[in-house]
Amino acid sequence: MTRPLLGPRTSRTLSLALVGGAVLAVAGTVHLVGQTVATGSVTASAALSDRVRLQLDESLALPDGLGLAGYRIPVSVNTDDLPLGVRLLVVLGTVLPWVCAALAALALARVSWSLGSADPFRPGNARALASVAALWVVGSYLAPWVVHLASVRVLAAAGAPAGLDPADSTASLVVTWFGLLLVLAVAEVFRRGARQAHDVAGLV
Repeated sequence: MTRPLLGPRTSRTLSLALVGGAVLAVAGTVHLVGQTVATGSVTASAALSDRVRLQLDESLALPDGLGLAGYRIPVSVNTDDLPLGVRLLVVLGTVLPWVCAALAALALARVSWSLGSADPFRPGNARALASVAALWVVGSYLAPWVVHLASVRVLAAAGAPAGLDPADSTASLVVTWFGLLLVLAVAEVFRRGARQAHDVAGLV
């Protein structure tokens, strides 16, 4: 008899923990969306313009040999009375990674639950891991672009203040591709394992 990758108790505990984390992420998302709709106030991301960055160096009167590093310093701005669509776009940029993480946790919970059995290479596990890979791309690469677009809309609604620029789309291709390839590699292992298990079952 094939020994399970994880004991039944460990795999089920991990699955329940993942489901619990997903529920908390969804609850936080619902709360934030409801609060945004009800209050009309939202906190958006932006960056200090290069001119303000240089003025900041001068105003701090730093000693020789000491200076601020980098440009386009990220800041958060609080705004009121924005259109509902703009406010929801800001919230979407905030909650999108959490929603993706919640959905990925549910998919991983399914895989984890099966690892405690003698048949971990079920056909559905490969599809679940492929969905995790897709969610990884959305959460790590597309979400920063949503934040950038929301920042553009917020600053435009505020009259394009001279001292602020839209937030950078800080998506990391290295992180995105590394995570994507890693999850897809594990999904391929499960897919081939399911195929071999099916072939062996056909010989019995």
